[in-house]
Amino acid sequence: MEQQGMSLTDVAKAAEISYEHARRLAKGLTPPSHALTEVVSRLLGFNSAHAWDAAQSDRLQKKFGVQLDRTTSRMEHPRVEECRKMLVALTLVQYQAVVTILRGFAGQQTMENSPNKEEKSGRKFRMD
Repeated sequence: MEQQGMSLTDVAKAAEISYEHARRLAKGLTPPSHALTEVVSRLLGFNSAHAWDAAQSDRLQKKFGVQLDRTTSRMEHPRVEECRKMLVALTLVQYQAVVTILRGFAGQQTMENSPNKEEKSGRKFRMD
């Protein structure tokens, strides 16, 4: 039942939801249920499994600041992806130096202070 060029009103009627609920879904103000994701995906010709994964990833990003890695279904902090891109470009010696530096920065603080606690307090570095 794929239909191209459906308006938001058309999708709301076909999915049997209110226009306001459809509007909030479209703006990302509320997450869809699994069943609704399947219905809307079928209406718009999307792969429902991919749509559900995207909805869950978006939900995790908004709530916890982490994304679902779609290839492994793991939660991943945005910092990890940023660092991964740089780390793969390093030589082995450079990589080992970076790991040593990170271990020094993290040290005992790793167990005492999570990055989220520091970010919420507005501190970026801890000077003891």
